[in-house]
Amino acid sequence: MRSDTHAIKLMVQGAAKELLMAREMPEQEAETIAEACATAVAEGIGMNNENLVTKEYLDARFAEADAKNEKRANRITGQITNRMTLSIGIATALLGLMITFG
Repeated sequence: MRSDTHAIKLMVQGAAKELLMAREMPEQEAETIAEACATAVAEGIGMNNENLVTKEYLDARFAEADAKNEKRANRITGQITNRMTLSIGIATALLGLMITFG
């Protein structure tokens, strides 16, 4: 159990015990119920912690996505450049033919 989850468990347990004892519940019974409440809260927090991601994880994933997108953009730019070069070459050849035979 993470230390922050453990600290929350202790706080919940203490608060629950105080509330139960304020209702004049016997201390042992209040302790048992407070422990059960605190354990349930801690387990809920623990389950949610497993689903959380860190800033470092997100930064790494965004860096991967940025690299992938840049690679794709470079590939597409290269394809466009090749097609434009081919088109200019064809246009130049046609212009030369028109001037020669025109």
